Amino acid sequence: MRYQEWLPPEALAATVQCVWTSPVGWSTRPRHAWILPDGCMDIVWTGTALQVAGPDTGPVRVSLPEGTAVVGVRFAPGQAAGFLGAPASAITDSRVALAELWPEAPSLQERVGEAPTPGAAAAVLVKALVARRREVEPDLLVAEAVELIAAGTSPGALSATLGLGERQLRRRFIAAVGYPPAVLRRILRLQSFLNLAEATPNAGLAALAAGAGYADQAHLGREARTLTGMTPATLVA
Repeated sequence: MRYQEWLPPEALAATVQCVWTSPVGWSTRPRHAWILPDGCMDIVWTGTALQVAGPDTGPVRVSLPEGTAVVGVRFAPGQAAGFLGAPASAITDSRVALAELWPEAPSLQERVGEAPTPGAAAAVLVKALVARRREVEPDLLVAEAVELIAAGTSPGALSATLGLGERQLRRRFIAAVGYPPAVLRRILRLQSFLNLAEATPNAGLAALAAGAGYADQAHLGREARTLTGMTPATLVA
């Protein structure tokens, strides 16, 4: 069994990026991994509890006991706050117990823990989110701003494009996403580099930097170190 992800049901298609499972193989010691910033927030079943992860601005090292099956739901940037009932900025660079945000979390946690397989646990989580979807009113303007940034719009041009004052847009964006538009742009550009490197493993770093939208390879190197603590070569090795 390996890491798997799949698309959410139609009811969550506008807010959830994917549902995923990531089993940790049996070994004599805990497994360690680095989670890199991606602009998203996740609800994660760690094997013992439900927690909310991110949004991160830097790498996070996680350690899980042997045999743990981790299950998660990954929200698209800016979409988790409405479901959680708390601003994303209150959870930036943090891991918070879902029970601190949802009164019904203990019951949900029990049902997830009783699921016979990781896939069944994911289905329990998805069903709970579909039920909660009816109570959520997403910030459509922020959703549009995120789409514009992902499409290459300069953060400085967002205010004029959307017809909203810069301070108000920034405030709403930080509440929904967890950080300002310029930070999300940098994180999405890094993810573009990583995705491009995976899709074209024989490409050189200079070509990957250009393809991802960096000014040059040196720019890529600075951003990689700032956001991940690693060099581009290490990231794609």
